[in-house]
Amino acid sequence: MFAGVGAVVTYVLWDDVSSARVPTMATPTRVVATSSNVGAPMFARTPTRVANPYQVVIPTPTAPPLNAPIAFTSEFRVVTYDVSGKTINEISKSLEANAMPDPAEPGSRYYALTRWQLASDWAMRPSLRGCEVVDGKVMVAITMTLPALVTPNVPTDVRQRFDTFMEKTVLHESDHVEITLRGAREYQRALSHHPPASNCDILKSQLNTLFRQNFDAIQRANREYDAKTQHGRTQGAVFP
Repeated sequence: MFAGVGAVVTYVLWDDVSSARVPTMATPTRVVATSSNVGAPMFARTPTRVANPYQVVIPTPTAPPLNAPIAFTSEFRVVTYDVSGKTINEISKSLEANAMPDPAEPGSRYYALTRWQLASDWAMRPSLRGCEVVDGKVMVAITMTLPALVTPNVPTDVRQRFDTFMEKTVLHESDHVEITLRGAREYQRALSHHPPASNCDILKSQLNTLFRQNFDAIQRANREYDAKTQHGRTQGAVFP
């Protein structure tokens, strides 16, 4: 069973006081919006290693056309935890012992999980049109956690069953990564094209709302994907 999970958003605002007399030359006010770990899933135990044994590679979507120069950075990593066993039953027990809970679904436990965090930094300043975004950055960090069978000399039929399970699991979790990256790129586009506001206080509020809306959209898209695929079951990501 699998889940794509985001994090609960919080805002941190940094305001700079400008002393410039000419509005178009005012020092930009920088604002930071970031997701936090509050409500994020906790691992049943600390993963044993950070690696990419399944050679998961997720291309970053092409940058959209931009008005304001909004930079984009993404970080993706694969974390594995050890499971053991030489029979289907032994491996199933090991997977269950290491299963990870999803706080958004009380009582749930998943063998694989994709977590993500979204952050944004932008600058705005007064202009002849009011107050507008002048530059910024969108940052997304994604971690895919997967089981890795470490028992040597596993019978061929058992090994093949586990490998098939992992092939389908990686497919499902990779889709979560792609959904998140596409959503982050859409947020980059929306931030870059946001229209000016009558003043910077109003624009700050609007951009905070924009961040939350895009965060929620990514989270909703991941949840809808899990509902559609039954957390990967319809794709064959089931063990045993």
